[in-house]
Amino acid sequence: MAYERRIRNLESQVRAHEAQLREVPAQIHSEMDAILTKATDHLDERLTLQAQSIDALQQTVTQTDELLERVLESLDLLRGDPSEPAA
Repeated sequence: MAYERRIRNLESQVRAHEAQLREVPAQIHSEMDAILTKATDHLDERLTLQAQSIDALQQTVTQTDELLERVLESLDLLRGDPSEPAA
């Protein structure tokens, strides 16, 4: 009788462990999904910041080009460059 009770206890413990083991893949999937989501969000943030930096650099280059063009035109006017038509 004691052996039967001990066997029932062991079988009950085995069933409990089996139930826990069945939950492990779902937990792993959930954790991996959370990690992937976090990594993707971080990558999106970095790409957005890089795109903003590129836009700012392009604006700066454009402004610099315009300023340089105006400076060169002013220098040409001051030198009295004959290739420029008089206004």
